[in-house]
Amino acid sequence: MKTINTSKISSVNSIMLFLASFGISYSLVSEFAFERPNRELLVIIICLLAGSFASKKREKAENNK
Repeated sequence: MKTINTSKISSVNSIMLFLASFGISYSLVSEFAFERPNRELLVIIICLLAGSFASKKREKAENNK
């Protein structure tokens, strides 16, 4: 049974994944197309993406118990 808290966490994770994907795309286009490297932003966004994936996996594992 899903609770309100679980559905909020799930929606936040989905939003974080979307924003992280958008941020990675922006950083890569900025670096390769416009030749304005912003590697700090890219590293931060990759860490955010990894955290989002880990949170989704943990949530899925908890739901399968």
